[in-house]
Amino acid sequence: MHHDLKAVRATFQAAHTLTVFTDWLRSDGDRLISATELLGGEDWKIRANAVLAAVVGGTRVVELHKELSDLFWLLSREFTDDLDSEEAA
Repeated sequence: MHHDLKAVRATFQAAHTLTVFTDWLRSDGDRLISATELLGGEDWKIRANAVLAAVVGGTRVVELHKELSDLFWLLSREFTDDLDSEEAA
């Protein structure tokens, strides 16, 4: 049996990263909520709170890919180019 060691290592690293991120959400998710509220307002705060509630409720992080991608988009300041957006205000 032949195993691609790079792929195996990458799989374990990805699993570890997901575990660390999930643990962070469970322990410090309030920071995510505060940051999204500060950068995006009440609607973004509600979205971040829903993600956190889902994780605390047992939803796996990989199942929240779309929601987390949206939050990453906000937190990575991709709205700064559109000065007319609600988020830029």
